[in-house]
Amino acid sequence: MRVALRRCVVGVLSCAAAFLVFTVPTKQIPSLYGHAPWRDDPYDTVYSFAMFLVPLIAAFVCVPLALCRSSQRLPSTRASSLRRGCRLALAVMGATAVSCWSSVAAQANRSQWSAATVVLVAGLAAVTLLVAKSAADLRRVARFAPTDGAGGSAGPDLLDDLVTLVEEQSRLLGPWREVVLRSVSHVERRTLSPLRRHPIVGAAVLSGAFGSAVALGQGVAERYVLSASLLTGLLLACGMFAFLVAAGNYLGLARAGEPLTGVRRRLIDALVGACVGSVGALAFRDSLWWLVDATSARARTVQLATLVGLVALGSFVVILTGESIARAHSRSR
Repeated sequence: MRVALRRCVVGVLSCAAAFLVFTVPTKQIPSLYGHAPWRDDPYDTVYSFAMFLVPLIAAFVCVPLALCRSSQRLPSTRASSLRRGCRLALAVMGATAVSCWSSVAAQANRSQWSAATVVLVAGLAAVTLLVAKSAADLRRVARFAPTDGAGGSAGPDLLDDLVTLVEEQSRLLGPWREVVLRSVSHVERRTLSPLRRHPIVGAAVLSGAFGSAVALGQGVAERYVLSASLLTGLLLACGMFAFLVAAGNYLGLARAGEPLTGVRRRLIDALVGACVGSVGALAFRDSLWWLVDATSARARTVQLATLVGLVALGSFVVILTGESIARAHSRSR
């Protein structure tokens, strides 16, 4: 299993590297990306978020991978973390590939197709084949691998693995090792412990910082007005928050003592759903302008913000009501 798992993980990380080599440069070259069938929404929303999420997932995978030693037994929890990370990375890359191929099938942005479009589609085909090959390898590993624990609840979380990795590698620093160990102990006590107690708050803070940083850079580069920059930052933060909460729970990023249940869990589910709904409203806004009595030709930032807010609120109410009626996440269950 170790040989197959190693081949699978290396394949997924190589696939992620190829995905970034394909997506990032093409996105940053307007003369090239302008001819892409997936240039416009809803395809561009999936494409843009994947550029941030794939390297983040790859970093998550690299932490337990770096702790695997050929001379030591491989804990089932670590093998489970690697497989879960690979699944998540392939899911994001696969969803992006499906979105891009959908734009090709729909002949989106057809008036701008050129020889550059052929190059982009060829690159997309190569990435799609790599994703399919990695998915097949992961499926073979799953045939004889131990069954994942429910929610990845057993064993150390990814933050524990990160601390262990830093402590192990500090041996290479010689006399500076004690300084590093004291710093790690301080960070673990002052930052990681509160993060484990309040993971949702931590996800919100990190998402807000991410949205603010990217929106500021994009706003300066593209000369956004303040309202557009604020809305961009909010949408980026919503997307990242939904990802961190869902993926963090799936991967066991910061494991709290007891899982959330009852009303608190339903509120978190509804909040994540609202964040996903807000990003979905941005992606499919051309089909939703009727909700705010606007059109794509005359809509402004205010109308877009109103549309995003309405869809987010509706998603929150629907999810919370549905889970409350079904008594989802009740302690009795």
